[in-house]
Amino acid sequence: MRVVEAVEHMRKTHEGIAGGHRATAEHHRIMSKCHGTAMGKAVAGDPQHMFHKSAKEAHDAAAEDQDNRADYHRQMAEECEEAKKVAGDADLSKGAGDLLKRLEVVESTVIPLRVHGVTPNAPGVTAVPRAGGRPMPSEKPVVPVAFEHLVKVEE
Repeated sequence: MRVVEAVEHMRKTHEGIAGGHRATAEHHRIMSKCHGTAMGKAVAGDPQHMFHKSAKEAHDAAAEDQDNRADYHRQMAEECEEAKKVAGDADLSKGAGDLLKRLEVVESTVIPLRVHGVTPNAPGVTAVPRAGGRPMPSEKPVVPVAFEHLVKVEE
């Protein structure tokens, strides 16, 4: 894949997301208008009036938020368009072979040892050794000496 194609893909993605945010903002504006109309019919102080007033305010805030998100993605799409002009005709797959070779070297040299020492045992979860593996060490709970009699297990 060429860099220009990847950047164009990102531009289209941002444009699509911005369009979704604009549509959602329009929905919230319509709902705000409906609640505003219903609020006008209700008497001030009436629970219905308060409900429609708070719903209108919530939809107005949501519409503004969605407009801000749409503006952000529109701006990102414009930046992608500018980046596409600068990107040139480089091919992203040319360096993939070198990257895969380096990953293979790293994967073959890193050997996880004592992984159970990295993460604590979760309560209620019992480790089960794999077939042919070493038996799991039995761990005794760490408690103050004064409370040992509470967790003591008779063997």
